[in-house]
Amino acid sequence: MANKLDNLKKARGFDVNPQNINRKGPTPKLISTMIVDLKKAGYERVGASAIVDTFETLLNVPEEMLAEMIKDKSNPMSLRIVAKAMLSTKGWTVLQEMVDRAHGKAKQSTEVQGELTITQPAITVLTKESADIINEMYQSKLK
Repeated sequence: MANKLDNLKKARGFDVNPQNINRKGPTPKLISTMIVDLKKAGYERVGASAIVDTFETLLNVPEEMLAEMIKDKSNPMSLRIVAKAMLSTKGWTVLQEMVDRAHGKAKQSTEVQGELTITQPAITVLTKESADIINEMYQSKLK
């Protein structure tokens, strides 16, 4: 029994088939490779203006149509995710984020009322005599 197991291991091993050894390791999946593959398949990148157009248009889509967009698996996943988020309990937050993305956040200002009091710390003038005393104390500590 052990003899058959050893034969089976050897038949599949690299010692019998050294041409199957990939000395460079697996080919890495690079983003650039994925982009090329997606472009060949007909997919394009989405620019900022297309995102703005999509968000602005989705703001007018009725609930039933959003639900249909979610179900249609041929729609881009990003569209389905946004539509699903719009219909979720966090819909208002999603809408605010969409408007912020499309038009930028509204400027916020803060008004401060009251008097501004600036106090300056007291400035101590070091006399030559005081500097000499401090210097002597410092020098004696070093010895």
